[in-house]
Amino acid sequence: MSTTAPQADDRGTTPEPDATATTPEVRAPRVRTVVWGLVLAVLGAGVLGRAGGRHVDADVAAIVLVAGAGLALLVGSIVSAVRRRH
Repeated sequence: MSTTAPQADDRGTTPEPDATATTPEVRAPRVRTVVWGLVLAVLGAGVLGRAGGRHVDADVAAIVLVAGAGLALLVGSIVSAVRRRH
C-alpha cells in the first residue's frame, strides 16, 4: 500500500483514489482482549456482591476464574486457528 498522496495531472485534477487501498481492514476483537474483559467483569461482579453483603469464598473464586480464563484462551486460540485455515 502506498503512503504517498495522489499527484495532480496536467489538467490540475487529482485522480480518484483506489477504493481498495483506502478501505480499512475490519478485524474481530482478539481473544485475549475478550477474555481479559470478561475476567474484569467477573471481578467487578464479585466486588459488587461483597459490597452487597454476599459471602464469596475468595480462594475458590480465584481458582474458578483463572481456570475459566485459561479454558477460554485455549478454546479461543483453537477456534482462531481453525478459522484461519479455511
